[in-house]
Amino acid sequence: MKNIIARLLTAANRSNELEMPFDPAAQEVTETNVIARERQTWEAIKAKSSKGLGSLMTDDYLYVSDDGIFDKQTTTKGVSQNNMKEATLSDFKMVIINEDAAVVTYLVLWQGTRDGKPLVTKVRASSALVKRGGRLLTAYHQDTAAREPTEARRDESGPVSADVEAPTATPTPPADATPAASATDRERQLWDALKRKDYDAYADLLADDVLEVEPDKVYSKAESVESMKRLDASRLTLDKFMEVPLGAKATMVTYVVTVPVGEGQLEERHSTIWANRGGRWQAVFHFGTQVDPG
Repeated sequence: MKNIIARLLTAANRSNELEMPFDPAAQEVTETNVIARERQTWEAIKAKSSKGLGSLMTDDYLYVSDDGIFDKQTTTKGVSQNNMKEATLSDFKMVIINEDAAVVTYLVLWQGTRDGKPLVTKVRASSALVKRGGRLLTAYHQDTAAREPTEARRDESGPVSADVEAPTATPTPPADATPAASATDRERQLWDALKRKDYDAYADLLADDVLEVEPDKVYSKAESVESMKRLDASRLTLDKFMEVPLGAKATMVTYVVTVPVGEGQLEERHSTIWANRGGRWQAVFHFGTQVDPG
């Protein structure tokens, strides 16, 4: 009897493991393929299929969330414990980084249970997909709870007084003028421009098709530059940098930004994808997630 039960349990576990078919035509970096692959990922999560989910990831995959940064092994192991019953994906926006990589952002209406009670929540999610070994795989994913747009979203660090002098700093060379620089170096250049309130230099480091994802909305380049004028970046600190290569001409860097608030502080996890286009390194994507203080 014990052997029969064991075989039945093994069969039940295997039934949850999705087998992702390999279709050569579906491995090219196109909008259709990227969105289809992202839907496959959510189907694997819904099915609690660690094997199916892992088959869609690179070995150096990183998942950035409000409660931590997780590698491939931790992410796939945790999927068996999810309580998601349904996920509705919508409002897709995409940046084709190059012929071997793309990043997509979208809304997810997530339905499941928590502590035995129904739960419905909306999140903003983004993934970077790369072509490796002939397969289109996910190298990075990040999410954050979605909230309604608000003009105050940049004011968490306190109001910026008009009579406060801009911090002085040594001018930073353009990102393409330092070919040996890492994605971390380029990210620091970007924040240095913001700290000295040089918004032209900041804009020059952004690609024209850049997307910035924040809890309230997805920002275009012009919207991002304008919103940054309400931020006192001189009060922020950056640390805990990690990088994920997205091919020879693109790299994702993620790090922690500490924001002073009153007598305390809050932390945000930021990620930026830098791409070399025509010899110039520019930011093509950015995502900000507030760290869960719990």
